Amino acid sequence: MIDIEEIYKEVDKLNIEEVMSIIKRLINIKTVVPPGDNYQEYVDVISPYFEALGYSLEEVTVPNKLIQEIPHDLRGPRVNLIAKKDFGQDKDVTFYGHMDVVPAPTEGIEEWRFPPFEAKYLENGKIYGRGVSDMKGAMACLILALQIMEKLELTPIYNISVMNCTDEEIGVWPGIRYLAEQGYIKGIVFCMEWQIHPTI
Repeated sequence: MIDIEEIYKEVDKLNIEEVMSIIKRLINIKTVVPPGDNYQEYVDVISPYFEALGYSLEEVTVPNKLIQEIPHDLRGPRVNLIAKKDFGQDKDVTFYGHMDVVPAPTEGIEEWRFPPFEAKYLENGKIYGRGVSDMKGAMACLILALQIMEKLELTPIYNISVMNCTDEEIGVWPGIRYLAEQGYIKGIVFCMEWQIHPTI
């Protein structure tokens, strides 16, 4: 059994370039809702990270007839990504995150200190960008944690599912609701929603 200090050491080896390489790719995708028309692009970008770790992938689209119940101007398919890996355990954990972000008005863009869809790291340790704290940054950190787990050959006590879901910011028929009603969620659910300073 590996000592917890070995895990801490591996985490400490991470540099900001490794962290930002993932966060930048996710922040650059404008998954603003409404309209929410870039979910497929997000899924296409994030999928290889899970595939490289041996996770099986499934894309689940919320039916249009349900999306029509949402009182917003929406466009594009509501594609949700489920990444799963069976570790041979008898219990499951699901990590939940959503892909969408609230609007970042582009009128008066010159008034933004930092462009909202370009993740910017400052020397004071803060990262700026739409979705860094809610919740693309959390998903990037989970990917890094899973990579470390793989590198150290750690076997978790749970089978792991990771869900990247649609439309949390507007409700009614968010992707997580549809997945729950369709029976995709098993075991413990860990919501990675975070609002932690000094990262904003």
